[in-house]
Amino acid sequence: MLLLLACTGALTPERVEPSFLKVELGAGVSTGTQEAPLPFSATGTSVDVTVQALDVNGQPYPLNGDLTLKVRPGKLDQDPLVSVQDGVWSGSVRIKSAFGPTRIWLADEGDEDVTSGRSASHAVGLTPALWFNLPTLAEMQRTTDTETNNLDKEFAELRVADRKVIVVARETAGFWATDIDDAPGSYNNLYIYTFGRPDDTLQPGARLTLLTGNNQEYLATTQLSFPTITVAEGESYTVPDPVEVTEQGGCAPETIESLESARVKVQGTIPADFTSDPDLADKYFNYDEWPVQVGSCTLLIISKTSAPDFDPVANAGKAITLYGMMKEIYGDPVVVIVNSADLSL
Repeated sequence: MLLLLACTGALTPERVEPSFLKVELGAGVSTGTQEAPLPFSATGTSVDVTVQALDVNGQPYPLNGDLTLKVRPGKLDQDPLVSVQDGVWSGSVRIKSAFGPTRIWLADEGDEDVTSGRSASHAVGLTPALWFNLPTLAEMQRTTDTETNNLDKEFAELRVADRKVIVVARETAGFWATDIDDAPGSYNNLYIYTFGRPDDTLQPGARLTLLTGNNQEYLATTQLSFPTITVAEGESYTVPDPVEVTEQGGCAPETIESLESARVKVQGTIPADFTSDPDLADKYFNYDEWPVQVGSCTLLIISKTSAPDFDPVANAGKAITLYGMMKEIYGDPVVVIVNSADLSL
């Protein structure tokens, strides 16, 4: 035992400094408050920050090396490394898509130049909270990249308490919601995946007062999973009229994105003998997606679960009117039929 104790004492590692990082906001930085938050911004905002490295006794430590920047919740909109000289760094940090109480972190995770010979101390410091407003559905969804959204991979809380965000349609594993305070077709829709039949309180017209969940892009369509939801008692609103998909811009990526998870109306024609087209045949026979032509725009329709008796091959070449929920599958505009009555030849 004495030998072990002696060996343990001999192997005690030397302390790696700095032990602490003191991080402060610059003078004049507006932090907002919970009652009066700063506006949500998907394009970004700059925050002045100062960091001082400290040793184990809380005294300034002359660190010369790199620190790593992070922000939670939200995204860093710049290079994640800053260079500290004599233990001090001051600068402007660019962040975006921050919501709720947000803090900027600095951590000593080692130098970018791994040959510098300096050991990382793993000291961490963070700013006081910056309070940002929660994003509306449209603020979260509006982006030029159709295969992501502004809170992708975040555990997101959305702004619904002071908005009219209502249930529009249901299916066996989730439901669609629309913020009717915004104009139709303005990125103001979202699919919420509940892993099973939605609660009976989540009927069309019901208003949501709390909505959180894991934000993810499933086949390039935004959804919340593992959601937390509350519904306003005694409130019900009229489900908005569907947005008609027209030939002009109907298949453009920005049009699909703006209508993602919205209720839409489609008037077109089932292409004659579409199973002779290898691409359309693959989608139909392997994925149960059949086409409707609206001018030069081809939309794919999913109806097997909600309208199992409808045979698109037998009705190829016929004009059709349908209603459903818009989604995207890696660039393809897809309409999900929720009710068999929403199909009419």
